[in-house]
Amino acid sequence: MSASTTEPLIFYDVLSKRWPQTWSPYTMRILLTLKHLEIPYTHIPVSYPDIKPLLSSLNVPESTIKGAPAYTLPAITIPATATTSSHTIMGSMEIARYLCTLKPSHATVIFPNADESTAAATEFDQKVFGKVMMEGYMQHVLPFTPLILDPAGAEYIEETKKLFLGSLKESRERVLVEEQEMGGLKEVMEKALMPIVEFYESSGELQLQGGEILLFYGGRRMPQFVDFCAVALVMWGVMVRGEVVLEALDGVAEGRVAEVVRRCLTSLESR
Repeated sequence: MSASTTEPLIFYDVLSKRWPQTWSPYTMRILLTLKHLEIPYTHIPVSYPDIKPLLSSLNVPESTIKGAPAYTLPAITIPATATTSSHTIMGSMEIARYLCTLKPSHATVIFPNADESTAAATEFDQKVFGKVMMEGYMQHVLPFTPLILDPAGAEYIEETKKLFLGSLKESRERVLVEEQEMGGLKEVMEKALMPIVEFYESSGELQLQGGEILLFYGGRRMPQFVDFCAVALVMWGVMVRGEVVLEALDGVAEGRVAEVVRRCLTSLESR
């Protein structure tokens, strides 16, 4: 952080029954980024129905992204300094870009190829994320998400998703039967997560350097922001449906994406 900033950032995350564990595919990517860059922060839980009142009270502008909620997490509050006022930023890409301004080396760590790295993260959100949802997460992960939330958050998700998904309780009951007929959740998750595997394969072949396999996106030795986006999406499934989601990746494409996830999580736990 800059020398003039004495207080840590405030990182607003979605409350769940497993707090302080992070589960959201958007907030986890920022948690991984903060940990990787070793940026101090204060972790604040926010229940779903409280997100809009909180962010509007902090004078955060509504999202202008078509189809996106007006207010969402992650968000961070940057403390006031001698020359600037406290202000709050919403959205994972916006936050990542801001974190790059805190120290010159941060940008080369999370966006090592500058515009190309930013474009990769944007492509992941615009293409890969949606494919994973359509291939399985929409049916096999999202309806089960309220089960790990606090009561107010669970009720909020059940009600807001009912408009286009119907009753999530009925969806869960139906999906559990379908999973048994399809050979189990692991088979379903292999198919759902294939867009992530293909995304990594398109970034280049696995490379060896000094006897080490360079697993991360683009054949890099260390993770960048797009890796955190992928890891966070996989971990949403793990947090909601269990380790079988990660195990589904072990037998696909030499287990590359599974190892990317595990290495990022190991780094997270060690910092």
